[in-house]
Amino acid sequence: MAVQVDERQSNRVWGGAKHALAIRTMVILVWLIIVTTTPYQTFGHLPAEFFEPKGVGHILRWSHSVWLALTTTVGLTVLKWSAVACGLVALLSPRASRVALPAFCTLVVCLDAIVKAAAGFPNHAQLAPLLILLVVSIAADPTDPSGSAIATGPQSNVVWLSSCCLVIPYTFIGVNRLVVGGLSYFQGDALFTYLSGVSRGLSTYPFQFSPVHVMPVLNVGFALMTLLEASALSLLLLPAVRKWWLVAMTLCQVMIVFLMNISFWENIVLLWTVFSPVWTRPQDNAAAGPLPGASELR
Repeated sequence: MAVQVDERQSNRVWGGAKHALAIRTMVILVWLIIVTTTPYQTFGHLPAEFFEPKGVGHILRWSHSVWLALTTTVGLTVLKWSAVACGLVALLSPRASRVALPAFCTLVVCLDAIVKAAAGFPNHAQLAPLLILLVVSIAADPTDPSGSAIATGPQSNVVWLSSCCLVIPYTFIGVNRLVVGGLSYFQGDALFTYLSGVSRGLSTYPFQFSPVHVMPVLNVGFALMTLLEASALSLLLLPAVRKWWLVAMTLCQVMIVFLMNISFWENIVLLWTVFSPVWTRPQDNAAAGPLPGASELR
């Protein structure tokens, strides 16, 4: 019985192979959902002059004829379902994923670049998922059975890089808001005016808010959300607070859905996958006793 407990502990080590595999699996699922549900083919009805490539999108425009073909309804449909096929292969066949996962990542980057070229701005809700997909497509090895109890090597790099992909954007957003706007963001009616003035805001819903009553509540919530974002670094430095930070951020994101009709579900799913309390620190397992086979792993 003791051996079984130790084996379960070894499979839940932060930075181990099981942790990296969970991140790899979840980010592929996230992007399969995004690609499958996004109507990329509708961008094909736009004139070619409407697209303005940005970043890596310039690479796709190396040949004008290729760019024109990719931005047609047929071209976008082929890209979309080719990406879905590669993603499914990468998810279901670890051996074939050595080729399928980089191909899936490449196709997702192409689709993302075309959307940016048409929309004119990046979807920041998909920034962290895209970066994590790049990380796992380069570094993760799903066929590597070695030492899920060891928090070193390429698998550990996947975990730490994925963690940074999530922590850095949240920290930057929170700190930047505090530094640039300061207290003025949370003392006036800027947030209420924004929510009331756009079609996706408070007026979208049947219930009505009184500005006098709701503004203080919105401002306090906005301030707490900003402090939570600015403290994202604690996810890396203070494992004990991870669970409470994740619960608080999830509640904030639920409120954003109701107030702004915007969902950041991709980030919440990946945050729970990477920072879930189920992943324990190696020293915690060491305190519980030596892991079976530890001598062979040295």
